Amino acid sequence: MDRRTEYVVSTLASMPVLLLAYTFLHEAGHALVAMANGATVESFVVGLDAHVTWSGGTWTDGTTALHAVAGVTLPLLVVAAALLGYRRHVRNVTYHVLHATGAAVVAGSTLPWVAIPALSGLGVAPPAGDDVTHALDAGLPAWAVTVSAMGALVGLVGLMALRGLPQGWWRIVREIRAGSTTTPGSTTNGPTTVGAPPPPPPLPTSADPADLADLANPYAPPPAGWSR
Repeated sequence: MDRRTEYVVSTLASMPVLLLAYTFLHEAGHALVAMANGATVESFVVGLDAHVTWSGGTWTDGTTALHAVAGVTLPLLVVAAALLGYRRHVRNVTYHVLHATGAAVVAGSTLPWVAIPALSGLGVAPPAGDDVTHALDAGLPAWAVTVSAMGALVGLVGLMALRGLPQGWWRIVREIRAGSTTTPGSTTNGPTTVGAPPPPPPLPTSADPADLADLANPYAPPPAGWSR
């Protein structure tokens, strides 16, 4: 499989995988806090209709706010751990696609935590049933939620840059655009050079010295008065 095809296949295949992974981590964050408060988890669903339901438990404003925040916090922690182990010089296309797409999805999930509290401070009603709304209803100050979410977003983007994720992903894109067909594990250091002159023929073991000089540089023009 060439690099371009591998990139397309990896990108398409990563979408359902990342959807399941993100919703699992999101709902797992809610479930862990619920169980820590003594609740019994009754259902745990991932995918497009992701949700978790529970019954019982001892709830306060603090634990309710923590329950709301846990849904975005656990994916952030997992992606941060994955980025700490990221190696930008790995040549496998799928490796870079999963890291880049996963980090982008989690970074995007922090945006509602920045925008909704900021808009609520301007008089815009937060959406009903949203985790951010639950956190605000539990008493978290809107400005503190916005500032914390911005800090998490900046920290995640900074970690991506520190680990070289943009450079690693862009190197793969450059190779694909250059038409490279290098497969993972190859010892080639870069894209195949197109249009390079062929290598000179091997020198014979014994020949006339003039012939040896001619073969050593077959691209040089012949001496004056000589013809080939």
